[in-house]
Amino acid sequence: MEAESNRNTNTGSEVRREHRVVEKQNSSVERFLEDFDQCPACQRELEDPILLPCLHSYCKRCVSKTSKENGGKQVTCVACGGESSDRVGTRFDISDLMPNTFVEHIRRVMVAEKSNRSDNSNVNLASIVCSSCERGNPAIRRCEDCRDFLCKTCVKVHMAVKVLKDHDMIQLEAWMKAKEQLDRSRRTDSQEANHCQEHADELIEQFCADCGQLVCTDCVELAHRDPNTHRIKPIPEAVATAKSHLEKQLVETQQTAAKFTGAIEILETTRRNLEADSERLCKEVKSAIDNEREAMDEREREYLAKIGDSEKKNDFEIEMFVDRAEEKLEHITDASEFAESLLDIGDDFQVLNLSRMIEKRLVVLKNERPILPPRLEDLGVIDITQVTEEQEDDVTEGALPDDQPEIAKAEEVRNVWSLESTIGSRGSKDGQFDWCRGICSSLDGHVIVADWGNDRAQVFDDEGRFRCLLNSGKSEEGRLSMPHDVACLRDGRYVCVDKSKRVRVYDADGSFYHSFETVSTGDASDTGVELACVTVDRRNRILIGDCKRNAITVHLADGKLLRTIPTVGPAHIATDTMDRLVVSCPQKQKIRVLSPEGKLLLHIDKFGEEGDKLRPQGVCCDRQNNIYVVHKERGGDKSVHMYDVTGKYVTGITQELREPYDVTLLPTGQVVVSDEDMVKVYVKG
Repeated sequence: MEAESNRNTNTGSEVRREHRVVEKQNSSVERFLEDFDQCPACQRELEDPILLPCLHSYCKRCVSKTSKENGGKQVTCVACGGESSDRVGTRFDISDLMPNTFVEHIRRVMVAEKSNRSDNSNVNLASIVCSSCERGNPAIRRCEDCRDFLCKTCVKVHMAVKVLKDHDMIQLEAWMKAKEQLDRSRRTDSQEANHCQEHADELIEQFCADCGQLVCTDCVELAHRDPNTHRIKPIPEAVATAKSHLEKQLVETQQTAAKFTGAIEILETTRRNLEADSERLCKEVKSAIDNEREAMDEREREYLAKIGDSEKKNDFEIEMFVDRAEEKLEHITDASEFAESLLDIGDDFQVLNLSRMIEKRLVVLKNERPILPPRLEDLGVIDITQVTEEQEDDVTEGALPDDQPEIAKAEEVRNVWSLESTIGSRGSKDGQFDWCRGICSSLDGHVIVADWGNDRAQVFDDEGRFRCLLNSGKSEEGRLSMPHDVACLRDGRYVCVDKSKRVRVYDADGSFYHSFETVSTGDASDTGVELACVTVDRRNRILIGDCKRNAITVHLADGKLLRTIPTVGPAHIATDTMDRLVVSCPQKQKIRVLSPEGKLLLHIDKFGEEGDKLRPQGVCCDRQNNIYVVHKERGGDKSVHMYDVTGKYVTGITQELREPYDVTLLPTGQVVVSDEDMVKVYVKG
């Protein structure tokens, strides 16, 4: 009795489990038809669906129409961008198209399911109302061209309009009989789908991997006999191989989708920051001008107009890149959903029939890369520091304050700097980069690079050879996402900041050590946190620049917060042997040199003998307290320049740069610059 009770319990569990599987499959089938059973051209349910290489489906009639417009040799996919000349992959050869048997298969599944639940003959024709007008009149005919049910009045109107009078209109009874016949045909097709089209009496039992065809035993004997050119596999083995390949491509394509999602997030964050900057600048302008309203009214209107124009220009440029990224993400999502649906609810024949086309599409999509504005960090609102920061007018450029000891100025030599070597190239392998950001060097000459586009940081030895990745142990807590900057502690450990709110520390071998936050959650609730840069001073303290909070936080090596120094927009920071802070603010277009307490000592906003406007990025200092600055002008000069301890211009280092971001110095004196997808090393001689 007890054994019989256990068998009954197990049988009941199996029935419930099978019921849940059927419910999930039915839900997936209905969701697939909602997403993929509409023609992008006519916006109606697909008729004789044709599948394009981009995985969008069209009615056979719509494909014929668009092919005639292209000379009968190509079709255009309007879902991928229509006729726009700057879109890639919107035109396909007729020979690359194939019937979408997957949609037909899903419909047969739905027809079979409905036939088990109800009978179409029970449909009451009197309940069908006109879909062409809104009067609710009973329909008497159906227009096969418009796919509308028509009442008596609409039939007359249809026949009276010149462009509609030749449409095929049939009686409802005839339409119902045709529909029932089609449903029966679909059920019959479903039963016959497993038979060979060439040898109707033979079942399809094998698959030719080289030809990509489902074959019966007769096909193998007649056309696929040579084992050197025809690898014949049993269907289960072939299905397993096809699914494995599809799943691999699907995972890699979904990783690409994550890149686009991250790019859109960056663009949207930049847009919000620019809007916040515009709002803040408007308030600053009004506050400064209110003191002398009568004399400054005209100037106020001028600055507000410039801010508005700048905001519109920035928003327009960002919106263009957002649209492109969203479009690419939609293509990737559609293809991924199609592949997922095939893997979830497609039968073996559909997997083998469509896997090659889908895999080919996924290979194309996974190689897509998000396109950001070439100079994203250069986007900003107008510089109004002459209005809002009048305190700097009292600071003499090129002079030290009275409370600083006199220091010998750097020799005004004009030595020629030349390119000594390069590290890396564009790619995702070890030693390759996808947009280099922050860069630093260790005491033993190792170079550490924030590889932003590949979500990682890499370490190279003193000869430029790849050494290791940060988070080499692949710890989840140590995983980086779009790292901005790196620094090196004196004991050989590495420090890195990325788009998260945590600072991560790694051992010399790259393994994750620990992480910490620069501020408690409660303290950052009003403004948020945006960690942009990191450096380590001569006392082995970690300094973090926070652009959102407009502050630099100073920490011990274990993460303990020592103090916070207010400063506007610290995008890059460095320290010298006097513990001065050198802060680069691209937003304000100047370099500020602060005392350890945060007092402004001097600022640098020009370069060259002619005193051109400086557009600063990365900064670093040498042992003589000379300052090295990356200059990157939007659409113009991109170079590295050197200033002495007083802020006086000394010389230019190089102008052979494409998209420079950061600069550091090796212990042997070479200047190292991160430049797009390469690291460049310059030597003086």
